[in-house]
Amino acid sequence: NAAEAPPDGNINIAFSGVDRWKYTLADRLLFSYRLDGGRWSAFLTGSNAPLRGLARGRHRFEARVMDRDGNVSAVETFVFGVPFVWYQHPGFLMSAATSLLVIGLLLGFARVQYRLLARAKLAAETANRCKSEFLAHMSHEIRTPMNAIMGMTALAKDTANPVEQRNYLETVETASSSLLALLNDILDLSKVEAGKLQLAEDSFDVQRCVVDAVGTLKLRAGEKGLAIRAAIAPDVPRYVAGDELRLRQIVVNLLGNAVKFTDAGEVTVRVRVAASTDPGVQLRVSITDTGIGVAADKQKLIFAPFEQGDRSTTRKYGGTGLGLAISSQLVQLMHGVIEIESPWLDDETGRSVTGTAFHFTARVGVGSEPARPVDVRHRVASRPLQVLVAEDNPVNQLLATRLLQKLGHSVVTASNGREAVERMAALTPDVILMDVQMPEMDGFEATAAIRAREAGTGRRTPIVALTAHALQGYREECVRAGMDEYLTKPITLDDLARMLALVVATPSAADAA
Repeated sequence: NAAEAPPDGNINIAFSGVDRWKYTLADRLLFSYRLDGGRWSAFLTGSNAPLRGLARGRHRFEARVMDRDGNVSAVETFVFGVPFVWYQHPGFLMSAATSLLVIGLLLGFARVQYRLLARAKLAAETANRCKSEFLAHMSHEIRTPMNAIMGMTALAKDTANPVEQRNYLETVETASSSLLALLNDILDLSKVEAGKLQLAEDSFDVQRCVVDAVGTLKLRAGEKGLAIRAAIAPDVPRYVAGDELRLRQIVVNLLGNAVKFTDAGEVTVRVRVAASTDPGVQLRVSITDTGIGVAADKQKLIFAPFEQGDRSTTRKYGGTGLGLAISSQLVQLMHGVIEIESPWLDDETGRSVTGTAFHFTARVGVGSEPARPVDVRHRVASRPLQVLVAEDNPVNQLLATRLLQKLGHSVVTASNGREAVERMAALTPDVILMDVQMPEMDGFEATAAIRAREAGTGRRTPIVALTAHALQGYREECVRAGMDEYLTKPITLDDLARMLALVVATPSAADAA
């Protein structure tokens, strides 16, 4: 490129001239030049201008010629450039910078993706570990009561001693209750995590709620030689508005945990009113024990489902690790917080106590004294009813029949929904216990058929759904299907008596008309 010098800036510019009148030979002409408007060089012979170390960029070379008579020609100009070395060229530097930026972004993205993959891998490994531990816990916790149920049932069958049989059956009942409690815990946790658990808002005696919770653990605490007590501050109102069942569940869970991990000393539940700007009453409940305590690095872990502060204690103390997780979720639903303190500071003595203290707050409303409950069981027993039981499972059918007969009622059975509709046409039962899932015609279809036959007759037979479903909203689904109430399995004598009293005492729409 004639207009471009080498990148090092070292060039020789050759030039020549001619006399306009051609009187003077070229080799006798004198030349002068300058660069970029600088000083002119002296007029000398020769037609070569050595330039060294020129800066990068555009340059302007000017030359003029003089003959021997002193005549100076006009200035001639030559413009040229000195380019950058390829790795110093702005275009290259811009491209390189852009490439480095893109590479940096890609590396950053790759790093983020790697971290996400690492986290996903860790989460998958943790989930797999938790699943394995969950299955191990569930296997242990389910098989333990099942072993007692099956073993004690077999022993009860093989003995004719009524006292011995009663002891065996009491063990079976206790194991069955433990198994049902486990299933309820799993169901409660799933409902809370799905956001489908709703709290009641009824007036109740908060002091009795706490005392009753303590009472449920007195026998177990007494077997271990532990003292268990409740201390309720004078400023705690007698009646508040909230969910008594769930508040008691939290206290029982925490008390049960305290009794389980305490071998000597005492377990105490303290209730007081905490200062709060929120409307209503802010209760602060503390459950303290003198047990083994919880290590500092495990105090957040124990609120996760299926976790325990020390996995080595699982075999010794048992448990699924669901109680604290459920309690934590319920406390959040009550707009409160739950905390652990281990070891804990005794406010009364000012000394540090080896053991664990759980503190939680719960916001409740101002309540009033609720009406006294009616003894519905007595009312049902005084009025024999004819009950149609629609149940396809022979064992459940026999159980419902025996419970109803024990309450003084007569029973007619049906093995499916279609048979129930046929029996309904031939009989006029006072109440129908309707299983929801049955062959040929399920409980919903059978209820619809019965309601269709009753249309225009002025009669409406109370129908109670019998189902193992215990999910939020299922009762409403049963009511929409034409049923009057909802009873979950396993059913007990008291629950059955209470439900019969409710549906018989409640007038139907037709009766009210």
